[in-house]
Amino acid sequence: MMKKKVISLMSVLMLLASMPLVVYGKEWIPNKEEFADFTVEMPDDVHIFTEETAVTSPEWAFAGIEDPTEITRAFSDDQQKGGMSSMACIVFNGGSTWTFISARTSSESREIHNFSDITEDERQAFADQYKEGATEDMVVETGLFDNGSVPFFKVYIDADLKETDTYMQGDSGEKIEKFYELIYGTVINGYKVDFDMVSKGTEIPEEEIETLEGIIRSFKITNLLTKEEVNNVDISEILPAIIILSVITLFIIGSIVFVRMRNKRDKKNKKIMAERLSEYHKDMKVGKISE
Repeated sequence: MMKKKVISLMSVLMLLASMPLVVYGKEWIPNKEEFADFTVEMPDDVHIFTEETAVTSPEWAFAGIEDPTEITRAFSDDQQKGGMSSMACIVFNGGSTWTFISARTSSESREIHNFSDITEDERQAFADQYKEGATEDMVVETGLFDNGSVPFFKVYIDADLKETDTYMQGDSGEKIEKFYELIYGTVINGYKVDFDMVSKGTEIPEEEIETLEGIIRSFKITNLLTKEEVNNVDISEILPAIIILSVITLFIIGSIVFVRMRNKRDKKNKKIMAERLSEYHKDMKVGKISE
């Protein structure tokens, strides 16, 4: 009996030892001037690329990326050229996916303001919007995900590109026939924050989904604001601008007043001179007549 228990325990330990261990010990904070209100914990072996990463950096090769153009293009705001306004792209060590982290604001996200402020049905309706643009060649599944403190929506997209005219190409220029996308998103302080994992050609591995969900579970809001706090501007922040604007306004008004007074004075002097000349000419005529 004891022998069987020992064998069972050893089997469990061997199973645990064979499972990949992901250690989350790398804190990442968004480097976005107008928005940096959350942090996440990244796995130690993850590769993080941002707009500041040089295309000549050896980090690209370490991540298995031969041509970083498509990733660097995502940092742009120009959607027509593939821009996603991404703050970062993360690539798991030896992974086959790219995950773009983005924060964008719109009239809808500003109206929602915080995902925690709306009901579960409203969150689901927000996620279901991704189905509206789906074609018959796409499968779109939506749902909700809660990391324990921050509510997220979840979208999975399976697109068959065989019969479509698409820009999707592989690293060697071949046409991609399948495209997979997994999005975890939320709204905080009027910004829609997305973790957008994409895979071209092959399904997203389950272990990479689990790693991404581990990152999502570590998501912490560092500065949660109400609508009123966002809309109420701190006067101390704009006071220097008000002072500068006031000085410029006074200078302009002063210049206008000075010019008008000078013109008025010039007109008056011209009138006096004209009168004097007229009197002079009259005196000259009188003098000639008397002679």
